[in-house]
This record gives sequence, structure tokens and C-alpha cells, in this order.
Amino acid sequence: MNTDLFSTPCKLKPELQQYVDDSDDLAMFRHPLLTSLYCPEMNNYINKAVSAREQHIKDKSLSMQLGIVERPFRLEYLLNKFDELSQLKHLEQWELVSHIWIDSENPSVNLDIWLWLFNHLGTSPSLSDEYFQSLPERITLYRGGLLNGLSWTNDLTKARWFANRFKPENPEIWQITINKSDVIHFTDERNESEFIVSPKSINHPIRAN
Repeated sequence: MNTDLFSTPCKLKPELQQYVDDSDDLAMFRHPLLTSLYCPEMNNYINKAVSAREQHIKDKSLSMQLGIVERPFRLEYLLNKFDELSQLKHLEQWELVSHIWIDSENPSVNLDIWLWLFNHLGTSPSLSDEYFQSLPERITLYRGGLLNGLSWTNDLTKARWFANRFKPENPEIWQITINKSDVIHFTDERNESEFIVSPKSINHPIRAN
């Protein structure tokens, strides 16, 4: 790495100053194209890195653009590019959105936005998959953690893992039985047998632990 980028003193570009977060002891720079620890000595590096990525992202496909955008900003970026998303084939739309969903650490924070997006995409092609079609019309699913979320699984072992991954004092595992037609989307990309289910479709959940 060129050390001159850090040793040359300069001011952060005015349009980038809003992305400095010094509310905690450890200051951060949080920009859609660059997330990094921050100190004034990094101004030159940040100016040049953001500028280079802004140039690099131009004329790229939407999928490649999202690969450049930092993870916490991808959903917002995707929504701002909704017209471009709408021009893709139906299967490509779902593949792209599903990938962003899977890559989100805590998508339930934006639950209403995700539901809006899923609704606008229409029926997920995943619901025509051979595995999903082989399931009975009534399915039992589990969720590890707080009840308020969209992700469920038919793998109780996986639900237990999610319930205990942050070592809570009282881990929660929830169980529901729903109609297969209530599932919005299915993915096994992370070997989690994940079912996306709207909270409106959930009645009488019970504790499974």
C-alpha cells in the first residue's frame, strides 16, 4: 500500500464529511462505497478510494454494482436502482434480491422494506423448485431468536444454532405450522433451508424449547 496516501495531510472532501461517525470512542467512516476506521491522517486515502470506486462502479451491471457497495448500504442502493432492477428478467430479479437478503446480517431490521420488495417482485421462482414442490401442503417451521422476523427453517437443529449463537440467557426457539402457499420465498443457498414468511401468515406460534 502506498504510505503517501496516509502521510500526505489534506482535508476530507466536503461531500464526504457527513460519513464520519465519531459518536463512539472508535471513529468510523461509513460510506456506501467505503467503510473504514477513521482518523484525519486517512483523509487523502479516503478521498482517493471513494473517487476511484465511484469511477469503477460506472457502467457496471446492477449485480456488479451491488458487489462494490458496502454490505450495510446494499438494500438502500438496490431500492434507489429499482427501475434498473425492474428491467431484468423475473428470475434474475429474484436471484439478485435473494443474494442481497442472504448477505444481510440482520434483515429483519428493515422488515417492512423487505416485504414491500418481495411483494413487488411477484411470485418467487423458488416456489416451483422440485424440493419445495415435494413438501406437504402444511409445513412445520422453526425460528431461533426473536419471533419478529421473516426467516424460518424446517431444520430444528439449525433453528437451535441461531437461537444460541449469541449465547443469550434464555434462547428462544419458535414453531409454527402454516400452509405452504404462505411461503414468500425459499432458499437453501447457505444450507439453512430458509423459508421467508410474512408475519401476517403466522398464527399461534409456540415455543419449541
